[in-house]
Amino acid sequence: MHIRDHHQRAIDRLADTYRDDPRFRGLIIGGSIAKGYAREDSDVDFLIIATDEAFEGAFAAYSHVPNLDALLQRIPVYPEAGHDERIRAFYSMAFMQHWLLHEAERHGNRYTITRAASQLALFSCSSRFGISRTGASATSTRTPGS
Repeated sequence: MHIRDHHQRAIDRLADTYRDDPRFRGLIIGGSIAKGYAREDSDVDFLIIATDEAFEGAFAAYSHVPNLDALLQRIPVYPEAGHDERIRAFYSMAFMQHWLLHEAERHGNRYTITRAASQLALFSCSSRFGISRTGASATSTRTPGS
């Protein structure tokens, strides 16, 4: 995958900012850059995987979602009830995306390959960071690429 120099510099700055801070567990690049469709003026879409400590006190700067602040306050709290059912659902979805990826490869469908691979990667990150009993949380934001 080719990443434009100014996008790579922005990604490197993000990684340098969060890499050594123990409150942040990971940095995921998404959007057009991850899909290989970025234009010169594309921004850098990213997710930060944060600990409860880093996420504490988060608030919505703006929202079209009613009661988003109340929802944000619930994110770091891992609901133990229903854990086994959520794990089964997670594995089922990961299995389906894996199957879809191979079917898309077999048929040469680039869009579906990209979509299935993205979903599979996100599900993998969820299993490592989001569905942990230690309560790691994910937040999303965007920054200009230059």
